[in-house]
Amino acid sequence: MTPPENTQLAFGIHISLPKDETFTQLIDSNRYAIHWCLTQTTCDLAMQDICREHEYSHHSDRPTLGFGRIEGKPS
Repeated sequence: MTPPENTQLAFGIHISLPKDETFTQLIDSNRYAIHWCLTQTTCDLAMQDICREHEYSHHSDRPTLGFGRIEGKPS
């Protein structure tokens, strides 16, 4: 996934599911999402927000998403 042309986005967050996640039996096991950010600071803040325990989470919820940082312009 790449951002729209003519953008200067150089930082991103790669979000994916682990291979052993049972949800991948319902969807493509290689499915992922990338969120692009303008600056390292906005990317860091977005990562903190995505990874936090949200107020609507149940105490027994155990998120299985994997998060990775992307640095450098997309190809």
